[in-house]
Amino acid sequence: MPQRRPAPRPPPGEPRAAAVADQLHSAAIRLLRRVRLEDDGMGLTAPLASALSVIVFGGPLPLGALARAEQVRPPTISRVVAQLERRPGASPRWRRSSPRSRPRSSPRSSARRN
Repeated sequence: MPQRRPAPRPPPGEPRAAAVADQLHSAAIRLLRRVRLEDDGMGLTAPLASALSVIVFGGPLPLGALARAEQVRPPTISRVVAQLERRPGASPRWRRSSPRSRPRSSPRSSARRN
């Protein structure tokens, strides 16, 4: 991993808020890079990792709600959930309260146990 560079000093007269914003931006980029490495280690694509994160931290939810959270159309999230369900250790849950039972995602996944 590359060495961490010190945050640049703001030029004289630059507002402190701009300097803090620059430091925060740099820290966010470093964090995203580390998270991406972890995602790669799980063997998940970015869309699968994102959906799994919503499921793990938000709990089981209907496909429509997951699609809205991921800002994708329902057919897209259906394919994502199907891919997650095929992974070892995943278990789908079913919403039985509706005559149109739809799969609900479960946080039980091999990725969570790691």
